[in-house]
Amino acid sequence: MWRLIQRVALMLGGLGIGVVGVLVPLELLLRWHPRPSFEVPPGLVRSHPTRRYALVPGFRGTVNGHTIQISEQGIRDRVFSVEKPMGTQRIVCLGDSFTFGLGVAESDSYPKQLERLLNAQLHGQPAVEVMNFGVPGYNTVYEWHILQEEVQRYQP
Repeated sequence: MWRLIQRVALMLGGLGIGVVGVLVPLELLLRWHPRPSFEVPPGLVRSHPTRRYALVPGFRGTVNGHTIQISEQGIRDRVFSVEKPMGTQRIVCLGDSFTFGLGVAESDSYPKQLERLLNAQLHGQPAVEVMNFGVPGYNTVYEWHILQEEVQRYQP
């Protein structure tokens, strides 16, 4: 029994040193390494009664050398008809800055990549429209509000 306790103690001690030996330097590296800054450009958002803030329709600016353009519908995307075209499948992406594509070109945002991939795979039959309703800093509550207030009318 004593031998088993010694082995377990040695194993746990070795694990503790291993964890500390890996995690502490990793933590220091992550704290030291500069992270990219993606500041939200002034004028991109305006106050909103239920979501605290919303994108400004018609906004145009630059983040990290990439143009940010907000449609007249208030989304980072092209203008869509409210009526879904016959034979078209419509997908809506809700989210924060990852969905919005803060710091990347609009065409590199995941909603636009998804649209391209689906249309290529389906050969445009049916056509697929993927709408980007992402807003930097949004959380699930704000996403719920935008779903109820804006998204439903586009018949996704």
